[in-house]
Amino acid sequence: MDTDFIAFETLKAAQETAKWTYWMMFATWFAGAATFAAVVLTLYIANRKPVPSLKITASAAIISPASGIAQQGYGITVANIGSSPAVVSSIHWECGGKQKFAQFFALGVSSQMPKKLEHGESAFFFFELDDFPSWLKSMKANIENAEGSVDKLNIVVNLSTGRSVKVKAEKSLRKALNEITL
Repeated sequence: MDTDFIAFETLKAAQETAKWTYWMMFATWFAGAATFAAVVLTLYIANRKPVPSLKITASAAIISPASGIAQQGYGITVANIGSSPAVVSSIHWECGGKQKFAQFFALGVSSQMPKKLEHGESAFFFFELDDFPSWLKSMKANIENAEGSVDKLNIVVNLSTGRSVKVKAEKSLRKALNEITL
């Protein structure tokens, strides 16, 4: 074997190795970037706070207990349809004005607050209205005094996390409030 031939073959092998090393460098960079992205995504998912998902319905209600004395009022049902638990701490009314209206609920008939709701659980909040037309007049006066609007009337469910969930007051209630003249 000639020394020039051996040197030539060694040079070819070194060039081939350099070519493969060049492409391996790109593969290593790609693997590093993919690993970095996986770590960032994992940290994002791990540090995400679960947000409860609630379904809120409200309407006029009549409660007929076994004693036979029916109670008329307004009922608000809060159902947890999310995967994380939610704690209902309070419920109030908002009308787009400068004031909010706190709501007190009947003892014994209504769920007590704070009320923890696991996935799939619901709570019923009820306030009795002995004289519905009188309550409507009072509510309409409160809305006007707060410089709000009946069309912006919302029921707001406050959670212990500080998050609030709003739902527009039912159409028939807003219609009844709009028809009242003070």
